[in-house]
Amino acid sequence: MRRSHLDALLLPDGSMRIMIATLEREGLDPSPAISAAGFDPSSRTLQRQVSPEQELAFQRAFREITGYRPDLWFRMGMDYTLAAFGQFALVIMTAPNLRVLLTNPDLGRFGFHGLKLRPIVIHHRLIGIELDASQVDDDMRDMALLVSLGCVLRFYPELVGDDFAFTLVCLPFSDPDGRLREIAGVPLSLNADRALALWPDAQSERPLRNANPVLYEAYTAAARSLLDAPVTGEDFRARVSGAIASHLSEPALLETVAGSLGLTARTLQRRLSRAGLKFRTMVDQCRREAAIQTLVFGDAPLTQVAWGLGYTDLASFAHAFQRWTGSTPGRFRRQARGEDGEDATARR
Repeated sequence: MRRSHLDALLLPDGSMRIMIATLEREGLDPSPAISAAGFDPSSRTLQRQVSPEQELAFQRAFREITGYRPDLWFRMGMDYTLAAFGQFALVIMTAPNLRVLLTNPDLGRFGFHGLKLRPIVIHHRLIGIELDASQVDDDMRDMALLVSLGCVLRFYPELVGDDFAFTLVCLPFSDPDGRLREIAGVPLSLNADRALALWPDAQSERPLRNANPVLYEAYTAAARSLLDAPVTGEDFRARVSGAIASHLSEPALLETVAGSLGLTARTLQRRLSRAGLKFRTMVDQCRREAAIQTLVFGDAPLTQVAWGLGYTDLASFAHAFQRWTGSTPGRFRRQARGEDGEDATARR
């Protein structure tokens, strides 16, 4: 069975609204980020739901606008509320306790575009989490860690109780200006190998404020169903296929398609893999469909058709077309049109 994924799932736009408010509070113009996500900056009104590609494009533009601002990213994470996570917040809120929530195998399917929260369990006791950003794109890794850490430091006391205490937070970078130490309000260990948030294990067993095991099971089942068969405005595969079809003649096709979707090539490859798809296979399918349509309905010479599909010469195109259809391009064109004659009369 194909592994479930969030790639095509439409998400609440609360995260983007928080980032816009953060930029405006800093006196920075959010318009470039709004445009990067495919929205009209002049309206300053976002849709109620956005795709992960739009959100990531916004986040990457946000990162460029702010420059390297660890303190700003952390404070922004502290501005998030559970409402920004839509119906998935119901799973978080109704869990019996943090141990049940954080050891839920479905939790690993959530994350900041690749960031994962991994429970740290020693002798069957949950003592904290690791924020694993190894799969996040390099240019977004520090921001992903700090936004997520800000969320964790805000959410857990809200879920458990105001007296919830963190014993130590470890981060894999420095804080030369001391800004993080000033705002985090917890003991920090910097230049660590991993990003960790630790707390006394007894806090993992405390009932959450809105704990409801019956509702938790129901909301978890609903979330799992949504993850296994996401409801989308446009299928992720269709979006990628459309981008490929629009750029078939580009020499650096992978990078071009990824850029048109607001992704890096690495992120696109990773998301396709999660969806059980291969970029090369999708390109081959798009070329086949475009070749057949062009030969049946167009009059362009075969060499021009080959170039338009991204082939450097006619021979490569002819070889691929023979593999697709068992026929040469010229013969296929004539047969599809009900014309007589042999390859010698084919347009070149």
